[in-house]
Amino acid sequence: MKKKIILIISIVLIIFISMCLIDSYRVKKNKEPIFIFKTLKYFDGGTKEYFGPLYKIIKCNTLSGDESIHFGFYSMKIDDTCINDTNVNDLKDTYESSYLFSYKNSASDLLHVLELDLYGKYKYEIKNKTLLIDYYEVEGWGNIVNKNDILHEKSSIILALIDKIEKIEWKTQTNKAEVTLSNINELYGNIKYYGESSSKFNELLKKLGYYNDPIKFEIKNINGNVLKLLIKNISDKEFLYGEGYNLQEYVDGKWHDVNIQMNVIAIGYILTPFEENERTYNLISSLPKGKYRLIKGFTEIVDHTEGGFIFGKEYHVFVEFEK
Repeated sequence: MKKKIILIISIVLIIFISMCLIDSYRVKKNKEPIFIFKTLKYFDGGTKEYFGPLYKIIKCNTLSGDESIHFGFYSMKIDDTCINDTNVNDLKDTYESSYLFSYKNSASDLLHVLELDLYGKYKYEIKNKTLLIDYYEVEGWGNIVNKNDILHEKSSIILALIDKIEKIEWKTQTNKAEVTLSNINELYGNIKYYGESSSKFNELLKKLGYYNDPIKFEIKNINGNVLKLLIKNISDKEFLYGEGYNLQEYVDGKWHDVNIQMNVIAIGYILTPFEENERTYNLISSLPKGKYRLIKGFTEIVDHTEGGFIFGKEYHVFVEFEK
């Protein structure tokens, strides 16, 4: 009887050790382990934690460059094994830069993700190493050609990511501007250097202040045609905004304005530094299922006067949702 117990224990140990060795070997070869009942993935670059019968495997993949593999028991912790000296804001920046970088050499997609349609409708063509962008201005939506900070930001990103482009000509019915590669290089250094990799591109976005959007939206709830939105001022600036908004639908790879009869109160709200406001928007009940975005304008208040305000830069902030 005693021999049988020893034999059973030996067989169990052999099976257990075999399972451990097989799973450990597969992870080292960049393959998924087999004898696993639970897997956790972490928002640190892609670290994975595998739970097997009585053992755990941690495969580090942090943005700090740690790609080590660790084998142990359930008491083993991620924080004790993986090196990660990158903070949460850096993680956000890295993922956003990777997202934009993925549109390298795709003019159509890049112009779309840069939200140029927030400033008007446009068409474009590439000719003799020049990107020609022809705008059809939308009343009240502003003109990117007259806003040098935004113009240089968008031009820099385009020139960095589209290899064969050396000049961009921006044109509207009333105005035009030209941004050359040499002009951008004087402002930010060798712009093509920043288009060589996602990490280098992230450096450029930080130089441009791309991550410094002062206002963020968060969807709290969507119930039928009612959209509840949280408006966050994450800056030390003050803004004025109203009840109105613009609604667009994503169809055939492009955003299109949704024609709606909007009856809103002509009132202005002040968004103070670091304030959060919750607003409810009643969308039209006949809105079909699809992908939409709500866009609102916010105007920076530079100073207060006896007669009102002195206004500064205008921001257009949007949030995407599905109905």
